[in-house]
Amino acid sequence: MSAIAALVRKDLALELRTRESVPSMFLFSLSTFVLFRFGLDRKTLEGDLASGVLWVTLLFAAVLGMNRLFLAEREEGGFDAFLLAPVDRTSLFVAKAAVLFGFLAAVEREQLTDGLRRAFSGDYEVMDLPALRADLPVDLPVALNDVSFVRRPHGRVAELSYAIGEEEVGSVRCDGLVAATPAGSTGYNLANAGPILAWGVKGYVVSFIAPHTLAARALVVAPGDALQVRNAAGREPVEISLDGEGAGELAPGDELVIRFEESVSCLAQLPGANFYHRIREKFGQLA
Repeated sequence: MSAIAALVRKDLALELRTRESVPSMFLFSLSTFVLFRFGLDRKTLEGDLASGVLWVTLLFAAVLGMNRLFLAEREEGGFDAFLLAPVDRTSLFVAKAAVLFGFLAAVEREQLTDGLRRAFSGDYEVMDLPALRADLPVDLPVALNDVSFVRRPHGRVAELSYAIGEEEVGSVRCDGLVAATPAGSTGYNLANAGPILAWGVKGYVVSFIAPHTLAARALVVAPGDALQVRNAAGREPVEISLDGEGAGELAPGDELVIRFEESVSCLAQLPGANFYHRIREKFGQLA
């Protein structure tokens, strides 16, 4: 049981920092509901039909979540390390199943039926979401949650600096740096002890990952101020990710400019949803 508990803690901590599985599963589930809504041409779904739609969505979301849970193990050599450990091999699969169940149960059970009914009937509010746009040669250089700069696995410690406008604000040896929107401030940024930004706040937050100094502080940046992140010359390249998806590397001596943009996307939520209530519900009282 100790091996299972350790693996569960590891996967939950990894998801809290990267937010790779749950957001993907949520967006996939939402897309599935929308497709069924228009494909079936019904205002409401009831009885066996509603149950079928729900189980099909959960099944596909589970497949997506399981694939992402094992992806990190394959890429980082986790399977090799686990096989060398003196523990029962079934612990890995039990732990992955437990974590996946937790991801699928992220929506409160007592609100599921009412939430589905209201979503299919159009009883929801739409909220605009800001994003961070990076000067990268990719098809969609936009992050709704965060832009992260992380040193390569097993690589040397990075040395990153960032400037706001023309003023250098921070320079430190670290494992990486994260720029997060209000929606993404409860992910990787929060794991870095960065501040939580309420949804609706105009601006973004910058924080270092495992800085090699006690003086490093997170900074909330005004929406009109551009961020320039620079990788020190003579170091190794650092990996760039947009919402957890690889988007390239920042070579030694190079810099990347990131800008805040308003109303890039939108989010549907049930009327009366309160950000501060959800924060207290998920994280407890802050003090």
